[in-house]
Amino acid sequence: MNKKTNIAQHEEDKSNTSLEALLLQSDLMAGMARADGRVLDVENLIAESYIDTENLTNSEQVKSHYTSVVDDENTDTRVSTIMSFMANLSLDDKYRLLRCLSAIAMCDNELHPKEADLLKQFAKAMDIDFRGI
Repeated sequence: MNKKTNIAQHEEDKSNTSLEALLLQSDLMAGMARADGRVLDVENLIAESYIDTENLTNSEQVKSHYTSVVDDENTDTRVSTIMSFMANLSLDDKYRLLRCLSAIAMCDNELHPKEADLLKQFAKAMDIDFRGI
């Protein structure tokens, strides 16, 4: 009985960590959407699609969080601090998030200098060689 409780607790902890990580990732996506000074509907759709791929039971909570962060004027100052929390992601998740951030940056067919800086900053923080910019 105790072993099952420990396994259940581990799964619950894992789920909470995943939710926390996704909330932080949604902060980064919101920062990217805001980087060029305008937030397009397609940028929001890309972020929501990314969130949906996680298949979390609380994906609506994460989407709501993303929306509130995208509307928050202080988002831009928090983004660099948030990146340090992303270092614990798996390499696959880091690349997946980088692809999502890149898609948000390029969905208007224009890479704004602030978007490029944010991508470079993320790649450097994640120790990813990203010479494409």
